[in-house]
Amino acid sequence: SQGYGTGAIKALQNADRPLVPIVAAAFNGTGVTCAETKGAKCWLGANPPSLSAEAIKLAVDILDTGKKPADTTVLFNSPGLTTDMVDAKYAANSSAVKIELGKTVFPDLAPGLSLPVSPSWVEITPKEASGT
Repeated sequence: SQGYGTGAIKALQNADRPLVPIVAAAFNGTGVTCAETKGAKCWLGANPPSLSAEAIKLAVDILDTGKKPADTTVLFNSPGLTTDMVDAKYAANSSAVKIELGKTVFPDLAPGLSLPVSPSWVEITPKEASGT
């Protein structure tokens, strides 16, 4: 799934078929479904709206200091979420975090909440980020 993985999991369950690994975008609803579904193996790739904040911060830093990055490609750490942590070599400046109810995914918040909710340098709760 390029978006929500919940539909794929539910379709397999409804068809009485075995679950397959799910790769989807890092939306809260999919993460909750992955955490709550026995046997689900999920990787949720993050491309959160907070990347815009990272880009603005970089631009302001360049304007303030006059120092440009050495490379024209700048990689931000926007960790993927997974049900099963593995020892792997990820792309430069990237990582993974375990899907955990109440810690990285939130059953009481909107399924469309993009994860992670903010860059590490912003103090905001998932509830605040969801607008509820």
